[in-house]
Amino acid sequence: MLFYLAKLGLSLLILWLIFRRVDLGEVLRELAQIPVYIVLLVLAITMMRQYLQYRNWRYALKLNPWFCVDEKQISRSYLIGIPLRFLLPGGHGSFAKVFFIDNSSKTASIAAVASEKLAQTWAILLFAAGSAFWVFPGWSPALKLMAFIVIALLPLILGGFTKWHRDLTVLRDGYRRNIPRMLIIQVIAVLLTMLQYYLLLNTMSAISFGETTLRMSIVQFSDTIPITISGLGLRESFAMHFLETAGYAGGKAITATLALFFIQDVLTCIPGLALLIIRKKD
Repeated sequence: MLFYLAKLGLSLLILWLIFRRVDLGEVLRELAQIPVYIVLLVLAITMMRQYLQYRNWRYALKLNPWFCVDEKQISRSYLIGIPLRFLLPGGHGSFAKVFFIDNSSKTASIAAVASEKLAQTWAILLFAAGSAFWVFPGWSPALKLMAFIVIALLPLILGGFTKWHRDLTVLRDGYRRNIPRMLIIQVIAVLLTMLQYYLLLNTMSAISFGETTLRMSIVQFSDTIPITISGLGLRESFAMHFLETAGYAGGKAITATLALFFIQDVLTCIPGLALLIIRKKD
């Protein structure tokens, strides 16, 4: 509880520091002025992303050749895992969903969550590393290229551990078969997120999809820094900085990130929370 309160406090502190520079009333007015059709379109894209993430979780579970596919249980554990992400910084609370899935062993379930998290983090880091070539022109090109190559090859490097660790050997064939599918899914998921930001940002001020992708890929990197609740506060700080350097007003950047946070993170928690409450009553 104290740990959760600490990260909640940090999120609120960062937001307080941000709103000392940006007019909160203006942000709220711009949130209210986002066209309904844009909200519905962003929500529809969120549903697409959630389906992709569900497929990602399904592929992760199938790394284990002894896993018996139960679509109802897979979907239930996936939905429960969404609100659990808020329990720990960096979304690591989602590891608790291993308690809501029947598998041949808890080790296999933990490996499934770890591989799911690997694919998600890999895609975010890959886009951020690619964007760094343009967003940080002063950085050494050699270092940027080296970082991009290492990140691109990371799934292959980690796959090598399945050869040497006895407990993971059984997952090797599933890893080779399903990890490429999971990585492709995550690349598509990131592109869909960039499309959502593009739609939201353009309701307030014109910005190209390419510029949105370059800037918001760096902003998404903040989600991998495990110090706040689902990146709240840190993400807004990143967005304000990197969009302002592109000539985009900081307040409008915060409006877009908060809008997507509510649609993509808060609303999607509702089904999982309902399942958790029902399970607790049972």
